[in-house]
Order: sequence, then structure tokens, then C-alpha cells
Amino acid sequence: MKKSVLVLSLVVVSSLMAALAVSQTTVVAESETTVPPSFESDFLPEGPVIMEENVIETAHQPLSGLLETITRPGAAWIQVHFKQMQIGDGFDFVYVEDSADNELRRYTGLKDNFWSPINHDDTIKIRYEPSGRFNYMYGFKIDAVRYSYYALQVEPEEAGLILETPVKRELGHGSGVIEEAGKCQMWTIHVKKNAWYMQTVLTPANGDAELDIYGKFGAEPNPDAPDPNWNVIHLESGKELVSLEDPAEGTWYIMVYSSSGSAAYDLSVRLIYSSTLDKGLPSTGYIDYASSTRMDYWFIQVPEGMTSMRATVTALDGWSDFNIYGRLGNYPVDSEIGTICDWYGVDRWDEDVVINNPDAGTWYIRVDANRGGGSYKITVGVTDNPDADGIVTKWAVIVGMVTYQSKDVEDSLYLDKAANNWYNYLTDVVNYDPDNIRVLGDEVGLGELSRSPIWGPFARALMAMNYPWTSRYPYEAYYGRATEANAKRCLQWMVDGADADDQIAVIWEGHGDGDLKGSSYFKCWDFAGKNKEEGKLTDHEFAGYISKTVAEHIFIFTDACRSGGFIDEIAGLQNKARVYITTTCTYHGFGHWYDGLQDAAWNHYFLVDGLTRHFASTTKTLMEDCFVYAYPRYTLNKIEDSGWPPSPSIPSQQLLPPEDFPQQFDGDPYVGFTL
Repeated sequence: MKKSVLVLSLVVVSSLMAALAVSQTTVVAESETTVPPSFESDFLPEGPVIMEENVIETAHQPLSGLLETITRPGAAWIQVHFKQMQIGDGFDFVYVEDSADNELRRYTGLKDNFWSPINHDDTIKIRYEPSGRFNYMYGFKIDAVRYSYYALQVEPEEAGLILETPVKRELGHGSGVIEEAGKCQMWTIHVKKNAWYMQTVLTPANGDAELDIYGKFGAEPNPDAPDPNWNVIHLESGKELVSLEDPAEGTWYIMVYSSSGSAAYDLSVRLIYSSTLDKGLPSTGYIDYASSTRMDYWFIQVPEGMTSMRATVTALDGWSDFNIYGRLGNYPVDSEIGTICDWYGVDRWDEDVVINNPDAGTWYIRVDANRGGGSYKITVGVTDNPDADGIVTKWAVIVGMVTYQSKDVEDSLYLDKAANNWYNYLTDVVNYDPDNIRVLGDEVGLGELSRSPIWGPFARALMAMNYPWTSRYPYEAYYGRATEANAKRCLQWMVDGADADDQIAVIWEGHGDGDLKGSSYFKCWDFAGKNKEEGKLTDHEFAGYISKTVAEHIFIFTDACRSGGFIDEIAGLQNKARVYITTTCTYHGFGHWYDGLQDAAWNHYFLVDGLTRHFASTTKTLMEDCFVYAYPRYTLNKIEDSGWPPSPSIPSQQLLPPEDFPQQFDGDPYVGFTL
């Protein structure tokens, strides 16, 4: 392709070079220059301003005219700074003109320290016409030029229907017009740290020009000496595409140049960034089904002395297949002999890779869409603990009952809803996997039926349709009725499954009772009566399960009456430092439900009004802070909505009795507890 020679240096055409002293041009940061800000051109459009020292000075008034032409090829605008001007007022004139000789401004007389108007092009001309009557006067001095290239407007690019946080994909876009051959327009875009892919696309919109793109990091590209890494792919209809892996952090310059004709065009730059993985915690990524890259990158810092690293990736649509690759110190890349990496997982469906004794440093993780695409979950963790696997798995047992097997047990209103609220918060906000949650209630639910070889397909079909009448617990995590046997079975399942870097949560929304001397128990669905042993889960039995878990974080919440007795049992355990528990009352107090909002009262203040509303479902919310917020609102019987008091026995706006005040135990008061 034939190219016209493009001159990138300053073009100065002077009729009287002998009258000029022109110094060498030096790039100076605007903040360091002594040139004051513009008073005539405060609005500086487009990208970052480039300031250059550029001295053009008349020793004395010349006897005939002077013309200076200053060009910065591809600039969006340009202007010059006059340090001093002393010419005959009303007789001698300095004209500022554009490249077509159109007048932008004229000056005469005495004037110091000012900017010329901006010319929205890459060229500005200074023309001087003296009268010859004031040769003893100084003339003028230009000491700086400033200009800017076009800046691509960069915005987060939605990956499918998912707007990722932090943003992993950005799209820079701009459009322009080049009106003649040999002209160009220069664009800039700032590439942030950890970009692994940069794709530049030039699309001619109309006209007869042959347009080309040139790119370079940190400086303006030169068409006569193009960057060897800037490999252009020529597509149909004059479209050009350049793909770069691992682009450098900083400013990239992209030139659109016309080798023939004039045309309008669109320019886009797509940037994809790798993201930091939280050690052992799941993150969600997205690979577009129609993406040309079909891959995504992450990285994680591995400290010295780790004995194990585990990496998992799971498709969230249930049928796509993702592969995973890891490499120390650099991105895994494809080559003629395969993918260059230190380990990989390429099995069908989900990947689960364990690496023994990983080296310390930055590990780069690549996820490929082998089949399908869309959202996926990735978790990478490291550990030096033989009782942990490096992956933080979150386990939960949630109990919420309204009715009981025995008609002698009063219904506990709204507690099924309270259990569902906890299930939704744990899964939607703090990344609990439904596969690691068991919910117990008061009915044979669809979740329980879904495990049946006979009724399973029918139950799963109803759950997929999400009909509200099918069950009050419409999810597969529903295990069954909260019998004593089921409660103990689920607690044991959780204790057996959780390792030393996992988290567990136990939520009990149901009736409770005790001996009023400090011993408490939960009433299970098959509760047979206060003086019988069947259907009880005592505080001592419950604490026995908690004592056996090696989980790093243990959260316990209950709305049961007399439940304060559980705290004394928990506080005596050897692993108490890993526990946070809050109960709705003391060992001889009562819990309450709230008709106005159809919810258990302590559940409403702590979960709904506290964690969800006041703390805006922030994952880093401390349970201690939530207790401080919810406690006075509960104990003062005050709520914004109607329907209070929670029971007819407590007059509105009257303090609850002290035994009904919520309680908490924080096993490690020096470290905040989060979910």
C-alpha cells in the first residue's frame, strides 16, 4: 500500500528567518511550566493536554511580514502562548489563523502573558503585518504551544446482561472525519493495570478514503516506521482490526491516517482486564457466547510456605463447559504445541484441580469456554493447614416452622417466611451455595420430593416453574420436616463437611423453652411435650455439634423463646473464639412475632431492617455493628410501620421486659465477625 510521507515534526515557514531566534522544542508537564492558565480559552476539549516549550521571538520589529505555521499532526486542537507583545497600537497587527487562513483573532498594541484562541484542528498560523513606523519596539515572543489529541470515551462494557464489578471489560469509542489524503487524527486511550487483551477496530463510515490505523505505547506512531507488534488484519469494507495481548499500562496513541481520499470513520478499543481473586472465596466471571477471545483471566498472590492450592470452576447454566489453566509469573498462552501453563483442568463439566506445594508469587489463571459460555464461578485458594483445602465453603442449616405435629403446640406465625429470608440473604448476598444449605420446615416440600426417584422429576418441574402455591419452601435446599432426627442429621452433615477454612451458619426460627434456670431447648416439629424427651434439641446437644466442627467461622441466630440458655453452653466450648451467636431473649425470656410485617420481630430488626436495609446488604457488615443497630429498635418497641406491638400483652411504645432483650456472644471481641 502506497503511503504519503507524514512529517511529524514542527513545520515552520518563515519569510524572515533572520529575524527569529527559535529554540529547541521540549515537552514539559503543564503543572511544571511557568506559563499561566488560559484566560481566553478555559475549556480544553478532548484528551490530556500536552504542553511544549517553543520559543518564537522577534529580536526587533521586522520591516516586512512574518508567517509562522505550527502543526501537531492529528491533534484535536492547538493554541500558542504569547509571553510578551509590544507593537504599534492601531498600526501593527498580529493575526492568529487556522490552516485555511481564516482569522481567529487579531492583536495590536501592548499585551503580555496570554493564550491565543483554540483552533480545533492540528495547525495554527501566526501572521504579523507591521507598518514599519515602530521599529524601535520589541515585537512579540511565543514561549509555549499546547494541544491535545482526540480521547476515546471509555465506559464499562456489559458482558451479556451482567455488569461486572469490578469492571473487567471496557469499551473506548470515538468517531471522526478526515477530509484529505495525507491527513490524520490522533487518539489516546489509557490502559489500566492488569489488562490482558486490547482489540482496536477501525470502521470507515462513508467516503472514498483508504484509511489505516497505527498504534504505539507511550508516543505518537510513525507510519514510516510502524510498531512491529501492531499487526493489522484487513477485513471487508475497509475495516481494520488489531489484537494485542498483555498491553502495557499507560497511554496508547492510535493514529487514523488517510493515504487517499476523505471519509468519516468509527474507532473502538475493547479492553479486558484480569481481576484479583479473593483467596478461597468464589468470584463470578462471564464469557460472551459470541466473544472472539472465549477466555477470561484472573490472578492471585500466593505467599511462601503454602502446602496446597486448589482451583475450581463451575458453569452456572448447568450445561456449559469451562476449562482452567494456571501459570506462575505470566499469563497462560496458546502455542503451536498447546497451552503454555504449569497446571490445567480440562475434564468435562466442572473442574477441580489441586496443586501440592505451589511456589510463591503471582499466579495467573485462565478460564476458557470450551463449550457454551455465559456466567461461571471460579474459586482459587491456598493453605498451609492440613485440615483445610484452601477453598472457603459456606455451609448452613436453616430451620423455620409455623405448624407442629402436635396440635398442643401453638403455631409460630411467619417463621417459614423468616427462614426463607435467611436463605435468600445467604445465597444472594454472601455467596452461600444452595448445594451446601439444608432447610428444615413443617411440610413435605418440593426440595425433599425432588430427591425421590418417583416424585423427583415432577417436583423439579414444579420448582422450575416457581409457582408460589407449590411450597412455602420452593427450592431444592429444602430437606424436609424439622424433626429431631432430621435436625441432628443435618447438623452432623454440616460438621462433617466443613473443614478448617470453611464457614457455617445455623438459623433456628421456631419455638423454644427451658427450665428457667439456664437450660434451654428448641422444639422440633415432632415435639411431644415439655416433660418428654422426644422432639427436643437441647442446648447441651446443640453445643456438642458446634464443639466438633473445625470451621473457621460459626454464626448462630435464633428467634426461639428461652434461647438465651444456648449462649452459656457455647461460651464454654474450646472453639468459642470462632463463634458469634445472637438470641432473641435471655434463658427465661420470650421471642415475639410481628403481625404488621408478618415476620419474627428479632429477625426483622436484625436481618431485614439491619443487614438488608440499613447496611444495604454489604458483605463486609460486622454482626456486632448490626446488633448495636438493631438492639435499641427492638427493645424500645419502635418501628416505622404499623402493627406493633408484637403481641397483645405488650402495650405499644412500652419497653419490653429485660428478660426479653436480645443477647449476643462474641467469642473474639477483638476481631469483627462477618458472614
